[in-house]
Amino acid sequence: MKIKLDGENGIFLLSDETGVKIYNIDPLTEIGRLDVGSIVNASNVSRTNMVALIGGGERPKFSQNTLVVYDAAASEPVLDITFGSPLRNTLMTRDTLIGTLIESIFVYSIPDGRLLHQGRTGKNPNGIADFRANKLAVPGHKTGSVHIYDIFPMREKNISSPPIQIYAHQGTIAAICLSNNGSKLATASDKGTLIRVWDTVSKQRIAEFRRGADPAQIYSIAFSKDSSFLAVTSDKGTLHLFALKDKLLNRKSAFAKIGANYTDSMWALATASIPEEKVTKVSFIGSNRLVCVCADSSINFYQFGNEGAINRTEVRHLDELEMSCENW
Repeated sequence: MKIKLDGENGIFLLSDETGVKIYNIDPLTEIGRLDVGSIVNASNVSRTNMVALIGGGERPKFSQNTLVVYDAAASEPVLDITFGSPLRNTLMTRDTLIGTLIESIFVYSIPDGRLLHQGRTGKNPNGIADFRANKLAVPGHKTGSVHIYDIFPMREKNISSPPIQIYAHQGTIAAICLSNNGSKLATASDKGTLIRVWDTVSKQRIAEFRRGADPAQIYSIAFSKDSSFLAVTSDKGTLHLFALKDKLLNRKSAFAKIGANYTDSMWALATASIPEEKVTKVSFIGSNRLVCVCADSSINFYQFGNEGAINRTEVRHLDELEMSCENW
């Protein structure tokens, strides 16, 4: 099951062997279902009827080599683009369609399907990418680097410029996230111990947060709407909340006086439990709430405060939700 969580628009999508299900977050209801064969990845455009699909799995209706824009209202594809190898991920906004392959990325204008950008990436089997405010972030050619492309001049003026390159980690990039306005980038490597935040214009590091001492697989990173906070989930069964605007709210290591690099980074303002070793995606909802959507079919809601506490306020399960089209 693939989770695509869009906290900004208050929805999330689940793609699996049965197709695609679309859910409203608050109130939590199922608002749409697409019987389009087995799907390995999907992306919705701000609650519209347009959904980007990548087929695959055991009973595919569409090839994994084909990026499909599907009109849920008409129950038919309106655009399809075929590649020479399987797609790994797709992102879509009202005017942009993105497909990632294992070592390349393609950006199209929609609805006309005009190719805006085609570029090479580092080896990217999970299709890691993020796109916000016309900025596209993908793993770079060099291990641990991230490339940031400005798509606006490509769309409006047909002008392409070299990407901004940020050398974020020594290890392979495992997770990236852009802030809502595209001014900040959060990164994690496959080691999963450090989360770093960068200015996407100056390339300067803004903050370094320590998730923990032991290696971990980072499942997701999310900025709050105003970039005051950063949330992180991993396979260690913990949700971490970091303060980005007021960094003094974060904890420091008890051994900070030693002066070693291990103690220099900031530790989480607050933590909470999530299901262990189950892929869990996190997003902010409102100013002081979080939602975690988990591959075990649970949806966990949390409330947090600046004093350093996260409280789980509700746990729901997908099999108990009713269908309602009022929020789509």
